[in-house]
Amino acid sequence: IHVLWSTRWSEQHQVRIAVAHDITERKQMEQHLEYLAKHDPLTRLPNRSTVNERLQKSLVGARASDANLHVLFIDVDKFKQVNDNHSHSIGDQVLEQIAQRLLNCVRDSVGRIGGDEFIVLFNNISSSETVVNLAQKMCCAIAKPFEILGLSLELSLSIGIASYPEHGSNSESLLQLA
Repeated sequence: IHVLWSTRWSEQHQVRIAVAHDITERKQMEQHLEYLAKHDPLTRLPNRSTVNERLQKSLVGARASDANLHVLFIDVDKFKQVNDNHSHSIGDQVLEQIAQRLLNCVRDSVGRIGGDEFIVLFNNISSSETVVNLAQKMCCAIAKPFEILGLSLELSLSIGIASYPEHGSNSESLLQLA
């Protein structure tokens, strides 16, 4: 539990009076609000601002250790048609499943920057071939049909890849090129 203490010295009684307030609920709410500020509420992936923070930190680390950094910009092909033809509710379920499938491929380096766009950051992978193989793995995972409420939806990914230092030295150029 979290406790907030208030104390006061009583000169008249020569005693310290202390009152403890249980602020556990407030602390939990603060943690929840901080989580909401840094994560996409639908997919629970890191949001755009968190992805940008991580990219900045990754760039600093890559510069310091003379390592590679790869940025993958992922767009879900034909996703607009899912929303238009079936509903935003179905689209939301598809996005949740896409996020889970991407995480299953590459663990916690995935973020959602909005709509049907995702970012993946790979630190310290020196082989471009490995990055391409991971991108293909993600494409294969998304190519499997999404079964939602009796519908079988087939989607694909477009993935752009930019690498530090080869394609740029700052986050904006890497994101733009990816």
